[in-house]
Amino acid sequence: MNARRMSRQCLLLLAAAGCASTAPPPQYFSRIGEEPRAGVESQARVGDSVYTKFDYRSEEVLRLTQGISQKYTGCFGCAISVAPGAVIEKRASGEYCTREGHPLRGSIGPGDDRVVCFTRHATRDEVIQLRVTGTLGTWNTVEPPVSFEQAEVMVGEGFKSELVYQGVAAGVLRLLYREYSENLARAAFQQELTYTMEAEGPTEVGFRGLRLEVLSADNSGIRYRVVTGL
Repeated sequence: MNARRMSRQCLLLLAAAGCASTAPPPQYFSRIGEEPRAGVESQARVGDSVYTKFDYRSEEVLRLTQGISQKYTGCFGCAISVAPGAVIEKRASGEYCTREGHPLRGSIGPGDDRVVCFTRHATRDEVIQLRVTGTLGTWNTVEPPVSFEQAEVMVGEGFKSELVYQGVAAGVLRLLYREYSENLARAAFQQELTYTMEAEGPTEVGFRGLRLEVLSADNSGIRYRVVTGL
């Protein structure tokens, strides 16, 4: 088989299934530590983490902020569904394609998962057109456009735990403890914690091995110091 024929066949396969538009290999990062350090006076706003401990490998990815469910003109009577939070990767062709398959329903049959590729807006982090690989369909407009964001996902085994400040009500300090494993987008376990504020002086807060010295707190923020970490 000569080079010209091989090139023609690859172009045909690319049009049908996106076979040659490969994504660059993922880059992984090691995350080990705790923040903030013990003995350092710190501040946080409502909704912010006041303490976090972590040991995991992660990958920086692009992720759709919403799901997509619409008709697809690439085949008769078809519809494509892409789950919210789907990871997309930029390929050499300039397309942004899902890492995993998503359901294509219709004449092809239920349960037929396909990789979906997108074009993005020229200036905004949004996908505006889609095509399903493995079909001869043209680009379909995404209605309405869906934004994507940079996100961090955990790779393999690991953990992340954090304590989040939730404000003060009637002299009661509220914190939220969360644990993550495998998925940094959603906590695997969480527990609400409440502590009575001291009328004068710092308030000591303890949870498991963690000890905090709360210097001041209101519904705009908290000033504190980590005594001992988890």
